Amino acid sequence: MSERREEAPPYNTPITGWVIDPIKREIVPGTYRARNYQSIYPLISEARWPVDTFTIVELSHGDTLYVDDNGLLHRPMCPFFFLINGYRQPLIQKGLVLGTNSEGETIAPLVTREQLIAEVTFLEFLMPVNAALAFNYWKASDPDAEPRVVFLFDGNPDAAWELDENNVQRRAQDFPYRPTYGAA
Repeated sequence: MSERREEAPPYNTPITGWVIDPIKREIVPGTYRARNYQSIYPLISEARWPVDTFTIVELSHGDTLYVDDNGLLHRPMCPFFFLINGYRQPLIQKGLVLGTNSEGETIAPLVTREQLIAEVTFLEFLMPVNAALAFNYWKASDPDAEPRVVFLFDGNPDAAWELDENNVQRRAQDFPYRPTYGAA
């Protein structure tokens, strides 16, 4: 990956990034104000689950994803998650994708909406079932489809299973979450 030498815009200049919204199952533009980290909070918050601390995830295409750092601590917990290719765990609530230049300053992302749609899967937590967790899931490329239910045993996606049309248990062949343990 080549270094991005693009200049960072002046303070409060609008920068368009991508908001990944598992609640509405959509990926839409969102405006960040350059060098003003507080403008991230409203983009990744919901009224029931306000964000007061965020963390970042470095994405494989060189962009940065901002997500709620305390999302699992909200009570009631937000039941909406998303998966993104190349990251090893589900992310709760909304995310914001922005770019980063070689000096670490925030700029517009390289990734397109179409690329993100291909990389994102939306999850809705249903309930614990014995030793498993049950989730509805949708591909971002088809968010209006009927949800599929997948069960994860002990959080292990290699043990993911679902029920077929006859309610027979089968391995979830195309469940997109595959951990990348040990990956940087």
